Amino acid sequence: MATTLTLTGLTGYVEENAFELLSKAVLETNLAQYVNVRAGLQGNSVDIPLMADDFALKNDGSATYCGWSDNGTTTISQVNMKLAHPKLQRAYCVNTLRDTFMSQQLSAGAYNGEEALPFEAVAANYFTQKVSNYNEIFMILGDTLGGVTYGGLKAQAAAAVTATTMTGIDQGKWVAGTAGAGEINALDAALAVFQSAPAEIALRDDNILIVSVAAYKALLGAMVKANLYNYTGNVNEVFIPSTNVRVVPSAGIAATDNFKLLTSGANIIMGTDLTSDFDEFRVWYSQDNDEVRASMKWAVGVAIVEPGLCVAVDEQ
Repeated sequence: MATTLTLTGLTGYVEENAFELLSKAVLETNLAQYVNVRAGLQGNSVDIPLMADDFALKNDGSATYCGWSDNGTTTISQVNMKLAHPKLQRAYCVNTLRDTFMSQQLSAGAYNGEEALPFEAVAANYFTQKVSNYNEIFMILGDTLGGVTYGGLKAQAAAAVTATTMTGIDQGKWVAGTAGAGEINALDAALAVFQSAPAEIALRDDNILIVSVAAYKALLGAMVKANLYNYTGNVNEVFIPSTNVRVVPSAGIAATDNFKLLTSGANIIMGTDLTSDFDEFRVWYSQDNDEVRASMKWAVGVAIVEPGLCVAVDEQ
């Protein structure tokens, strides 16, 4: 039976779902769901206000208890975030798309009468996934766009090691089994990182340890062998046994990169816009050019609020 590639519904489908698709692409990375997301940020640089208080209290029953006397100190500061504005524009020959997408349109049960995904849904999901993957990598590694360097969590952590009280721990290579020379059992390593967590966040319920996919797999292997695994029902996270720390794998960390970061999820801010006309998610069929064209524009930034509340591992 001959197959056809229907393009007439592409523009309408994407226009109807543009905000949902862009929001999904920006906000639904594996890492973004665990951190503090701020939408509505515009421009190239934003200052996010922070407030801290020593919470000094009056002594009940003292001579100064009645009346008004100011006590304690509130410190108002700000953390700066550089916002990148990536733009992705592509043009695809229809024949190329036919070869690429037609097999994806047919689901496993399509030949048994089950409904197959329409091309417009497959194409939109494809671009959504690509933007999502970029944002995940951006949060860890940053990027250089238009000659401007945007530092991700790895660069910000490295800069803070010498400037703040952030702690670096040399762990070597994490392995699932018995550690050899220059190696350490992944479970022992994860527990060591937890032991180094600052007291201010030790008991918080949003603590995360960000690791590479390879390190995550090694940790799971070590935990299963020790019969200490603790799944949450989400295959993309696991708790370090007897702790409140979720271990979260990120595709932004390469398998050969030993970078790991433990902190409170609220201590990482991911910034984006999603509220202005500058953001765009468009996929349409250009009949004049006989091409499917795609244009995506969005804003993304990341910042560590208090580097002193982090434990960073970055030994290669």
